[in-house]
Amino acid sequence: MSVDLDLKLIDGKSSSVFLDSEIQYQKLWWEYFDHTNIKERKKIKLHLQHVPKRYWKYLMEKKIF
Repeated sequence: MSVDLDLKLIDGKSSSVFLDSEIQYQKLWWEYFDHTNIKERKKIKLHLQHVPKRYWKYLMEKKIF
């Protein structure tokens, strides 16, 4: 099986590559992360140890819809 995707399309905010249900799940996950995150207890140093900054562009919770 092979999939030919244009990566520029995936990086867009409203991509036609994903189904509507996938976009809804992405938004749902972002909302969950946003509501469970306690801004006063944010530990950037620890966060960088677990997930380096170069990978943040692939994380759903870092994207804004």
